[in-house]
Amino acid sequence: MIVIAGDDDHRLENNPGLDKALAAAEAVAGVAIFPNFSAEQRAKGLTDFNDLAIQNPEVVSRQLDEVFQGVREQRLAATQSVELERAV
Repeated sequence: MIVIAGDDDHRLENNPGLDKALAAAEAVAGVAIFPNFSAEQRAKGLTDFNDLAIQNPEVVSRQLDEVFQGVREQRLAATQSVELERAV
């Protein structure tokens, strides 16, 4: 699974970081992820995981772990579904 860590260019028109990350993920059948910012962090102009890591690397690690856990669960569910279809 390819994971694209995108920018959330919330201050720019049409949010190009978000659009490009989603397009890249779609092109490789991957997943695009974006940092979760508080309202205060957004107001300061933070846009990407690097910005967030400067403030608090543990938050980045936790956010990435949550995404990867979700991807693993989705893949497991898909695998189990295929196995059930084969058994029928």
